[in-house]
Amino acid sequence: MKSPLLMFIHVYRSFRWLFVIVPVGMLLACANTPVATPHTGDTYTGNNSETARVDQDGNKPLNSIAVVGDLTAESLRHAEEWGVQVLGLRPTADGYMLDFRYRVLDAKKAAELVNRKVKPYLHVEKDGSTLMVPVTSKLGPLRQSAQYAKENRNYFMFFANPNKHVKSGDQVTLVIGDFKVEHLVVN
Repeated sequence: MKSPLLMFIHVYRSFRWLFVIVPVGMLLACANTPVATPHTGDTYTGNNSETARVDQDGNKPLNSIAVVGDLTAESLRHAEEWGVQVLGLRPTADGYMLDFRYRVLDAKKAAELVNRKVKPYLHVEKDGSTLMVPVTSKLGPLRQSAQYAKENRNYFMFFANPNKHVKSGDQVTLVIGDFKVEHLVVN
């Protein structure tokens, strides 16, 4: 019996074209979908070339950022201090891995998060255990990294979850260098 990580890698290699076609199709389908934000009532609309903020009167401020989903006080703090918006943490690969997604809003502030030298980890709050990003011999670390972060782009990281230790509803603390998100709930 193959390990879950090897099974995931085998499925990825067999269907890697699917990982490209489906996300591109979803992006194109959602490109012009307006998203209302609860704190201001402004509407953010997407466009294939750029994302613009539009207020009630149809005015577009010069310094606007694309925001996805609901904004809470904590997500606003992350956006201002680190230039990222946390999109979520979900179990994947039948629960043997955790998929963390975030969106870069300011490339300069978020540079540390995409740096390969910084080793991210999850601290499980229920028992104090630590989950790391797995490293394979052929693929390397199972996280998206770049020399330079790009604005309005989503990034991901996979964390090993041996024996399905962390389940939906559990709280974890994510640490990437000095960036720290406490009480992050697994969806």
